[in-house]
Amino acid sequence: MITILSPQVKRSGSSVHLASRPPDLNGRTIGLLDNGKRNFDVYLDCTEELLKEKFTFATIRRRKPSPLRGIPRDLLDEMAEQCNTIITGSGD
Repeated sequence: MITILSPQVKRSGSSVHLASRPPDLNGRTIGLLDNGKRNFDVYLDCTEELLKEKFTFATIRRRKPSPLRGIPRDLLDEMAEQCNTIITGSGD
């Protein structure tokens, strides 16, 4: 007898909520946080280029020390203090 299992996760609810999105990026300071994974800098370069076609904003770029660990508290605090919006990502 063969048992076939589904790899899908069944969720009953979510306690995670997305942050609200700003209606406009003009005049804001956008933080681009590189997660340290290969080619993520290329993704951020392209994202910044596309956004600058539509908006005018200042940019602050930072890189996590390690892709294997979370964002250090001091880096998170620094970006939260200096930026209106932060773009980052995780995943492969």
